[in-house]
Amino acid sequence: MSPAPFVVLGLLPVALAAQFVAAAARGGNLARNHSVGIKTRATLVSDRAWEAGHRAAVPWLRTMAAVIYAASAAVLALTLAAAGAPDDAVVLGIFLGAIAIIAVLAVRITRVANRAARDAAAQWPPR
Repeated sequence: MSPAPFVVLGLLPVALAAQFVAAAARGGNLARNHSVGIKTRATLVSDRAWEAGHRAAVPWLRTMAAVIYAASAAVLALTLAAAGAPDDAVVLGIFLGAIAIIAVLAVRITRVANRAARDAAAQWPPR
């Protein structure tokens, strides 16, 4: 059995989560919590830090979602072109490439969010 469905089904929840957090943060609908969002020491310090960190990370979260959707689309297109039996090595290559990009973006998202959260927390008066 081809790994293609597992790759797509494994990546899509990550894309949906990134897209959800980006949309909620952009709309100002993501209150500080311990369930959903970018939870670091810096972002959890205050509501101001939480909001600033998430706002700053929105473009990177969207980029992460786009990368995952592109990788999923590539695997689906490959599967359709190969009549349901894509080359497993190519599928694995797309998956590993996507995972590598996701890891780099996750580090970038965390750094951007932390920097913005620290800057917001340093502003006076605290909120």
